[in-house]
Amino acid sequence: MRVVEVEVLGKKYDLVFSIRVQMKMEKEKWDTETAEGICSMLSAMMEAGDKLAKLEGREGKGYLTVDDLADRMDPAELVRLVHSMTEAQQGERNVEAADDPKKAGDTPPAE
Repeated sequence: MRVVEVEVLGKKYDLVFSIRVQMKMEKEKWDTETAEGICSMLSAMMEAGDKLAKLEGREGKGYLTVDDLADRMDPAELVRLVHSMTEAQQGERNVEAADDPKKAGDTPPAE
């Protein structure tokens, strides 16, 4: 399972890109080039992270809904999180502070 830990609105969440997230993405035809599509995918990945933790007997970190993200998140933060979502999809690293590339040992996305 691909897991990336991210900080969103001051709280840490696990992003998981699972087959269930992929199926939901395909079924609902999310356009990940739009803010709505990105928020939908981010929320689903957070929910999958929460569910995985509980299935593994750990305390889940919760998740934010699409409306929570749309109402409370700054657009610049959304752009930063796209990089973390891509890492979870590609499995580039496991549970790291995605908002701090120095901790993860990778380079930040081009601005």
